[in-house]
Amino acid sequence: MKRLILFVLILTLALTIPAAAQSDTNDLETRVTRLEQAVKTLRLKLGERTGTPAETSGPSSGPEIHRMNEVVPTANGEFTLKRATVESGILRIVFSARNTTGASVEISTADFSVENSEGIRLLPEAACTGPFRGTVFPGEELSGNLCFGFSGDAPLRVTYELSDAVVWELTK
Repeated sequence: MKRLILFVLILTLALTIPAAAQSDTNDLETRVTRLEQAVKTLRLKLGERTGTPAETSGPSSGPEIHRMNEVVPTANGEFTLKRATVESGILRIVFSARNTTGASVEISTADFSVENSEGIRLLPEAACTGPFRGTVFPGEELSGNLCFGFSGDAPLRVTYELSDAVVWELTK
């Protein structure tokens, strides 16, 4: 009987240890990605404040450019630009955020900006139904709209400035 119990315990451990190790690996990869983005953001901000170009480890000196429907990990969770449409001179961008942190995260439409192809910032539209703002608790998701007065041409650059200066590019 003791041998059977010992065998069951060993079998249970043998099955659970690889699963736990895989979970830790995924968590570690997410943390490393977040830290790399935070370092990149700090280098860019330091370069802006001192007036000297920021040193980068890669070939590009700007932030990494993301695309529509790409899940982007940040220090505040995972953000996804789901859709962008222009109607009656208003650019409407649908975003979602999933809080993967251990604390609640406050999202505000003021944390986002949009620039057109000439580098001109688009003005936010106050009359935006379903705005992308609110408190996102750990493990929860928030979706909503960002609205801007549209002028100029594509490509457009959408920036989330609060966390890691994450940039999405929208083309025609």
